[in-house]
Amino acid sequence: MENDNKIKEKLRERLREIRKARNLSIDELAKALEMPVRTIKSYDQKERLPSAVLFLALNEKLNINLNWFANGSGSMFTFNKKNMPLEELINQRYNLSEKEMGLVKNILDFLDND
Repeated sequence: MENDNKIKEKLRERLREIRKARNLSIDELAKALEMPVRTIKSYDQKERLPSAVLFLALNEKLNINLNWFANGSGSMFTFNKKNMPLEELINQRYNLSEKEMGLVKNILDFLDND
């Protein structure tokens, strides 16, 4: 039980680091991961251990390095730059609104046509 509490605390800290890096509230993180807010809150409040579903969602939706999330090794983010469009890389890094992403796309389109 004590070991579970240590694991919950470390994962809670990492979830908070992710939220801080992405400038997301708990509600916004839940939306980004397509998970219920209550589920994310239960992890944040150390009520339960994160599930495999959370691990997969963090990796697929936010490009979180699962090795970093599980044990703190490596960098927080993983990027497959070869397969990711520039506007998505920019969005991943800066967590832009839809309006801001529209501006980025317009600028990139303008530069491509120049």
